Amino acid sequence: VWAEAPPDPADNVKRVELTTETAVDRVLKLVPAVLGPRVGPDMQKLLRAAKEGAYEVDGAFVSYLVRPEVLEGTVYADIEFGLPGEGDERVALPHAFVSLERGDDAIRGESNDAGQYRFEGVDAAPVRRRVELRGPAVWVRDSGRELRTPFDTLTVSAGTPDEAVFTSRNASASARDAFYHATLAWAYTRALDPSDGMAELDSTLELRVDDPRGACNAYWRGDYFNFFAAGSGCAATARIADVVYHEYAHAATQYAYAPLPIPSDVNEGLSDYFAASLTNQPRIGRGFRGSSSYLREIETDRVFPGDAHP
Repeated sequence: VWAEAPPDPADNVKRVELTTETAVDRVLKLVPAVLGPRVGPDMQKLLRAAKEGAYEVDGAFVSYLVRPEVLEGTVYADIEFGLPGEGDERVALPHAFVSLERGDDAIRGESNDAGQYRFEGVDAAPVRRRVELRGPAVWVRDSGRELRTPFDTLTVSAGTPDEAVFTSRNASASARDAFYHATLAWAYTRALDPSDGMAELDSTLELRVDDPRGACNAYWRGDYFNFFAAGSGCAATARIADVVYHEYAHAATQYAYAPLPIPSDVNEGLSDYFAASLTNQPRIGRGFRGSSSYLREIETDRVFPGDAHP
């Protein structure tokens, strides 16, 4: 970040061009030689700072370069890995957008696979850090809160490790769980098929949670995911990991088949298989209507039409 005091137009003093590689001792010798008695308190302060390594002078006027700093941190979230309501675990949150904001200016990055983020070349002044439940995979929007996206902000400074944590204080369990599990499903899918044919999965798909207009269901609409709030004896569907995986697989299947239509039985079967693959167990919709409930299991071999449900 450059900060330069504009020269006085009436001042016709010759400038000495110096590179950032110029030794500070040389600067201390050359600048007074050019300015002579004009070296006032401000310039003297600047020269002292340069000698201490705080700045590098690039010319005879008050012009200096703030040495670049590193601002880094880790994003965490409290996530449910078991049944809804059985407790959560604080884990690193990968692939969440992180931005540094000062006034109207902002730069954006994202947390890596380990939930860590790093910005290089920032200045030492405090800056506003913002982390959202939004990333390259999904964009969580809370239907129960006017489709707002949960976020965490804090004023931070370079050189001090930062921690952003999503808890019940700043995001619902549905929002936290859905972001984590949908991002996991995205990473798993793209690891299997990194080709351009599945690139639409990288377009930050919208994922709506806690829709109060219904209960006991979730769906992929073709352009966004929708998960209903708790009600009618059912848990909030975004809080059930294998339901999130099942719905995410519908999006992956749509893009894999495009532009062809998908047979509904194949579509549902692939989604159940995908969910069971990620959870490494055969039950789908665990905890849907209570701790001991599930919607179906896929371990038993079945043959159509004899084993078809009515």
